[in-house]
Amino acid sequence: MESKQPCGVHRGSGTALDHEARPWGMAANDEDQQIKELVRRLTTKFPAVGAGTVADIVHDAHRSFDGRPVRDFVPLLVERMAARRLTTAPQ
Repeated sequence: MESKQPCGVHRGSGTALDHEARPWGMAANDEDQQIKELVRRLTTKFPAVGAGTVADIVHDAHRSFDGRPVRDFVPLLVERMAARRLTTAPQ
């Protein structure tokens, strides 16, 4: 009998050294690409905040999800966290 994995599951160890796939959700390189695009979008949306500050805020939010096995919604959650911080940050 063939074993089936839940939808969205990629084979891989899910360790920090596994750059190709994570046990649940998107491949690491897809997530990294989405985070890079998020930095570009938020830099455009918040021009009064320096690009370096936007990148720092996004990467801080992204790091808060390190070690979490389910990755499908991480870029969306990072965007919400970062946008909230950028909206309330003094300009």
